[in-house]
Amino acid sequence: MKRDFVKYAVLGAVTAAASSLSTASVFSADADHFPSSEGVDFYNERVGGETQSQRVQIDLNEADLDVHIPQPLGTLQTLTSQAAAWEHGNKFPAAGINASFTNPDSLIVKDEAIHNLNLRLPESDESPLFQYQAFGMTTEGDPVIDSYDAEVAVEHEGTSFDVEGVNTGQTTNAAILFTGNYGAAATNENEYAYELVLNNFEKPTGAFGFNETMTGTVEEIRPSGAASPVNDEQAVLSLNGSELREQAENIDAGDEITLTSSVNGAWSEADFMLASGPRLVSDGNVDISMDESLSFAETRHPRSVVGYNAEQNEVMFTIFDGRQSGYSNGATLREAADYMIANGADYALNLDGGGSTTLAGAFAGDQTPALLNRPSGGIERGVSATLWALTNNAPAPIDEAYEPITQFIGEDKWDVSTIRASASYNERSVETDRGGTAAELNYDYTTGDGGTAAVYLDRNQERLLPGSAEKIGAWVQGDGREHWLRGVVTDRFGSSYTINFTEEDGLHWDNEWYYVTAELPEGYEGKLGLERIYTAQPDEDKQAEGTILIDQLDVVYDASYQPAQPPEPVTPEPPEEDEDEDLPTDPAQPDVSFSDMDGEHWGHQNVIELAERGVIQGFEDGTFRPDNSLTRGEAVVMLTRDLDVNADAFEDTDFPDVAEDRFYAAAVAAGSELGWVEGSNGKFRPNESLSRAEMAAILTRAYEIEAVTGGNAGFPDVPSDHWAAGVIETIQHQGITTGDDNGEYRPEDDLSRAEFATFIQRVSN
Repeated sequence: MKRDFVKYAVLGAVTAAASSLSTASVFSADADHFPSSEGVDFYNERVGGETQSQRVQIDLNEADLDVHIPQPLGTLQTLTSQAAAWEHGNKFPAAGINASFTNPDSLIVKDEAIHNLNLRLPESDESPLFQYQAFGMTTEGDPVIDSYDAEVAVEHEGTSFDVEGVNTGQTTNAAILFTGNYGAAATNENEYAYELVLNNFEKPTGAFGFNETMTGTVEEIRPSGAASPVNDEQAVLSLNGSELREQAENIDAGDEITLTSSVNGAWSEADFMLASGPRLVSDGNVDISMDESLSFAETRHPRSVVGYNAEQNEVMFTIFDGRQSGYSNGATLREAADYMIANGADYALNLDGGGSTTLAGAFAGDQTPALLNRPSGGIERGVSATLWALTNNAPAPIDEAYEPITQFIGEDKWDVSTIRASASYNERSVETDRGGTAAELNYDYTTGDGGTAAVYLDRNQERLLPGSAEKIGAWVQGDGREHWLRGVVTDRFGSSYTINFTEEDGLHWDNEWYYVTAELPEGYEGKLGLERIYTAQPDEDKQAEGTILIDQLDVVYDASYQPAQPPEPVTPEPPEEDEDEDLPTDPAQPDVSFSDMDGEHWGHQNVIELAERGVIQGFEDGTFRPDNSLTRGEAVVMLTRDLDVNADAFEDTDFPDVAEDRFYAAAVAAGSELGWVEGSNGKFRPNESLSRAEMAAILTRAYEIEAVTGGNAGFPDVPSDHWAAGVIETIQHQGITTGDDNGEYRPEDDLSRAEFATFIQRVSN
């Protein structure tokens, strides 16, 4: 059959092997590639089989770099919100990454002007904040990563004194300069501050940059500590401390004041600078500028990194997702450095990471950048500054950017798994107008012990879906066994959605190729990612063995596209009822099991027992994901089930981040009213991971566990002044927890789903 031109992009032929990526290699050479605007390319890949990495390669011959700072300075705004709010002229924000630390307290320069400078920080290899390292671009368009050595001073009638900060806020025993780039309209009231209000400068105070001199006049002296107005016409020099005040006593209203600044040579022509750290790579070699024995360096965390090549014509934004067991563990600083070098970086700098790690971008067909990675906290966190690749145009529409028919042959990106079945996977050459190979899935549903049987094709790394797709399509050759063909897609906050290529019993055709589509969910945030395709058969009478072929997965943008729709099934006439036949009145219930848990998992028994009691239901794809972090929303759902609380009887919660249609909404309302759970800053944060400390607090409240006084939990990592010390001591003395093999409790670690199930079992028993 001849296929017409349609608006869809090919995801790739399903050719795979049933094995995971080797962990012996630091990085994988097998990445998904997504072109964006001219000069911007995205790559999505697994690193060492345990970590999900995404990177953006930016050709500086075709794209520009710029920094965005939400106003006022210090405002926290999400990466995608910054793209929408930013006035970037006729340029398009094709890709962005979080940059400065949450509190901009080191150095930010934009358009050659100092927005923030803190020279009071100690220089040390024991913290990423104390590195005096920066990434920036020169006015000639060259990227730079280097240390910086900056000075700002005030001169008056032949004498001078150092300024230790610009727009950082008043500080004890320090001279701080406030310019038009300070976010607030005035300095804070401070009884110890002696402030000089300066004006009559030759240019706006917010334009003050490095290696320049700016002269103004003292308009007013405010020794009383009253707030002093700051704007582009007026700067304020705030002096705190008796020594500085004595130095300034000979300065009178009307006197001339000169501001001077300097920075070392590498930054003398900087258009923008962002301080961060530590440095990771120099001259093509690992060169980490902090102590690698520290936990920040040697532990895997979510990371954000920027780098560039020796020719200074290509910049790389890279993120490593982390703290999400089963999806991504993060990277150490050395692993991040190795990865950057392997992908062409000769210089690299660590940016703010952890829960702030975010990457956004636009693929072909996108008109705005969308969230691409999965933030570790389950939300997109606000950040104080971001880096962006700017292009002349938005990505081309799908029908211009992609060939309508393209096969991805030889991709080794699929694993096979089963539940109550056995299966094998092969590649088979197929004689169709598509050519190439197809996925041959041989299954045997007769080996199970009752209940729904399923065979899964799991992608080693989720396939991000470009553009505003409406459906996923695939060519399928059936075997007439009437199975159910389904899939799972995931949004950027870890929520999974089951999609249906056929109805239940809908894979009914035999030895023919037909095109099936599955509608994608609506209302998700960021990009969707395809995780798996699977067949399922809940009817034990139809659990046979056979073979199906799957070829050429497509992302479909035209909802009407249907090149070869499967025929309607032939429904046989029902047999005449035998009035004397004894019919069962209570169908047998199958044993509970999950496809990703077996008797070898340490938490298997506890999970299964809770599942049999209805406390745990698992996911629609038949998994439990025992090692995934438990979210706060999931925790209250499990508690209401175990304690037989009718959550629907409670009124809707007032938390603005708990939508009424989410599965946990009623449970959150119940848990909040019953005093089990609390929010912070007016929000519940249902998608954030539950920490082990929070778990102790919730369990003691929900199960009304008798408190044990003393405030010392007996764990070396839980000090007596820790907010949860009392409840941790309580569950320890009640035998609910004993700590880990090292005798530690790890109060700030995320709690896994299997761990929570185990703790519930211990409390219940």
